[in-house]
Amino acid sequence: MLSIKLPRLLSINQVPKGYQEQGILFGYRPPRSSAADCLLSVFQMTNETLNIWTHFVPAWFLEAERPLFSKASRILAFAYPYLFDSIPLFYRFYLCMAESCTEAAIPVHYKHTAFAFLTCFIFASHLPERLAPGHFDYIGHSHQVFHVCGIIGTHFQMEAIMMDMAERHDRLLPSSLLPSSLQTLGSMGICMAMNLAVIGLCSASLRFMPEPLQREKPHRH
Repeated sequence: MLSIKLPRLLSINQVPKGYQEQGILFGYRPPRSSAADCLLSVFQMTNETLNIWTHFVPAWFLEAERPLFSKASRILAFAYPYLFDSIPLFYRFYLCMAESCTEAAIPVHYKHTAFAFLTCFIFASHLPERLAPGHFDYIGHSHQVFHVCGIIGTHFQMEAIMMDMAERHDRLLPSSLLPSSLQTLGSMGICMAMNLAVIGLCSASLRFMPEPLQREKPHRH
């Protein structure tokens, strides 16, 4: 008969300090558990069992109740940063319309903004394959159109930026102090040194962490 052996649980004194929870004395899983032990512990009463199930059940419940919500979340993940980062540009559009400006870069900015919204719409709507299933399996489906629109939008965005730089160059140059080569290299050196210091401190701290308990091997009689 097949028997399933549940993982052995530990007390607070049997696990490294980094795994200890204040006020929780028993029900700890071994720090170095196998994948099978982790899976079995889901059905074992440990001090994390209810934490697991109170995440797992609501996640599946929301997935069943709102099957399209994950799609909306993915769209929001890149749409929200774009909208937030574009607030200065939208404000510029507003001022330009109010003052009837004639900046050459504005129409190009309009183009890349239009392609950005078109990219989002194509990604969310699954057009054109949604209207004619099977006709765009290899060429012309929404993911490909989404990529092409993104490329064209990026082209117009870079073109508008270059036009803004050229137009404002003479106006900004007298009031701007360009950094010297020494300042540029010095800033890069400081950033690299700080990154290396963070890596070094994290690596050094590993030496002072207590070793996790080794799993006891079963005794053979």
